[in-house]
Amino acid sequence: MIQHGFSLLEILITLTIIVIIAGFCFPIYSQHIVDERRLEAKIALEKLAADLEKYYSIHNTYQGATLENLDFPPNIANNQYHLAITTLTETTFSLTAAPIQQEALCGTLLVDSTGRKGITGTGKLSDCW
Repeated sequence: MIQHGFSLLEILITLTIIVIIAGFCFPIYSQHIVDERRLEAKIALEKLAADLEKYYSIHNTYQGATLENLDFPPNIANNQYHLAITTLTETTFSLTAAPIQQEALCGTLLVDSTGRKGITGTGKLSDCW
């Protein structure tokens, strides 16, 4: 007599292998998503800084520049980061991209008018920027 199909043992072994592989892949995929959103936030910060420099060249001051009149949304990277101009004087500015969900490694990304970059998290600056 010929049997067709799979035995229960074969199905259980296959499912076990799939669960083990998924256990290794999910953390890697999750970290990739976090890194991708951080990259989007860094790009937005650098574009905003460039637009502020353009604004300065036209108006001879940074004052009066807002996210709205520079055409930047306050939430970026699929609503995972909040973009803000935190300090704005005639000759200087400071920008932040704060994660909406807590991120301990890098925390909030910072950039100022001198090009200095920073983070508020516990990680290394070189790993976050």
